[in-house]
Amino acid sequence: MTADFMFFVPSGELDSRFFSENPTLVSRVHAQTVATAELEDLANHINNEAERLEDHPAGLEGARVDGDRILRVSAAEHHPTLDYLIPLALERNLGLVDRSNNKVVLYGDEDPRYVLTLPDGDIPALSRAALVHNFDYVLASNDPFFVIEDTTAEQHFIQAACNDQDQLRWHVEYREGDDEHHFSTTVAGAAAITEVVCQWLDDSPHFADHAWTPVTF
Repeated sequence: MTADFMFFVPSGELDSRFFSENPTLVSRVHAQTVATAELEDLANHINNEAERLEDHPAGLEGARVDGDRILRVSAAEHHPTLDYLIPLALERNLGLVDRSNNKVVLYGDEDPRYVLTLPDGDIPALSRAALVHNFDYVLASNDPFFVIEDTTAEQHFIQAACNDQDQLRWHVEYREGDDEHHFSTTVAGAAAITEVVCQWLDDSPHFADHAWTPVTF
């Protein structure tokens, strides 16, 4: 069996982390082929890697430019292919889709200072364009939570879990270093969770306006 991935040149058309819910991006897959020098160079790099190692650790089988600024990559199943592809995308500010799992992994605007943890694994960078989409994505899982870690400082993160999906009530925690700087609050609704995360990312003074209480251990 073959796993299917694709790089894409971002153009701001994404509506969801679920690939199939992005009609503009889906239409680009089936559009007339439009290549870029960067995608062609990347295709050559991946194909050379696949040929150099018959049994590539990432399971690479081949790559080709196909569609409107799309680079499709095929790989054998049950290999850590994303571990190989994600750095290539981040280096080039490209979006990345895991089509076999219907997931937009990277949007192309990621900030490598942060690590995003979702119910199905980590993404070693954070897309601001994907913030609202992250919340919808985690709510579709059986364990709706996310963590955003600032890798430039020790024990600096914000995390949230949706404990009441009917009311969209999120239990939110943030930490800045030691146990004495670990606080929690509850917010309700998509707009509220988006606001608090954006305030944390922007170091906004309004972040302190929420009803934060110390987390005790």
